[in-house]
Amino acid sequence: MRKTLKWILRLFAVLITVGVMYTMTNGQISVHVDNTQKLAKNVIKHIKKTTDSSEVKLTLQFIEETGLEETYLKKLPAKLAMNYSYIDIYRATQNFQKHGKLTEKDLGLTGSTSLEKILNQMIVLEVNKRVKRSDPNVYHAITAYQYAIYLVLGLYLLTAVLMLFGRKWASLPLVLSTGGLFACLYELSQKTNEWLSGTYLAPIKVSLSPQLYFGLIVGLVLAVVWPIGVELVHRRERQQTTQAEQK
Repeated sequence: MRKTLKWILRLFAVLITVGVMYTMTNGQISVHVDNTQKLAKNVIKHIKKTTDSSEVKLTLQFIEETGLEETYLKKLPAKLAMNYSYIDIYRATQNFQKHGKLTEKDLGLTGSTSLEKILNQMIVLEVNKRVKRSDPNVYHAITAYQYAIYLVLGLYLLTAVLMLFGRKWASLPLVLSTGGLFACLYELSQKTNEWLSGTYLAPIKVSLSPQLYFGLIVGLVLAVVWPIGVELVHRRERQQTTQAEQK
């Protein structure tokens, strides 16, 4: 009976670990705009100053002269939010390595009106421009990012195996995987915000979803509770063995 209970507790800990892994790898990084009209106006001003595309210039001129610019701006949602998981970003880095650039699809951008399509094109253009400006560093970062996901999954697998065998130090790979993944995503969001704040895309903000904070908390709590629980079980077993020998 005691062995059955022990295995049930171990399996329960493994299930929590799997839940933490799923939450951390699928938790969302939120890219949100609280004032879409301000962003659109910033982008339009930037396009007028910098674009060399006659097609874009003619489209903007037509939209402005016909009064459609204000109409399109009013039709934009007041706020906008797009969510990306660690897995989504991994797929985007794969596409970047394959094609040498990011696309609207990679960034999850969609648009039905001419203005929205132009805005999306400019956002993609600015992102690709930024990436190419720091080309060597970006490729190193992408390679590290892609290897990191395999390392993280490997650490979670190691955690599960060690828990099944009742090893106290299963907490170590759990902390490394959960804490490391959260730190990576947090650093990414902060660096992105720093870059955006210095551009005409400043109305765009990046933040981590509550699910990621929840996954971090659960992972760290389990990492603390697990070795304590294992030690208590071992102590209880030693006491029972001693009592049995005395009899």
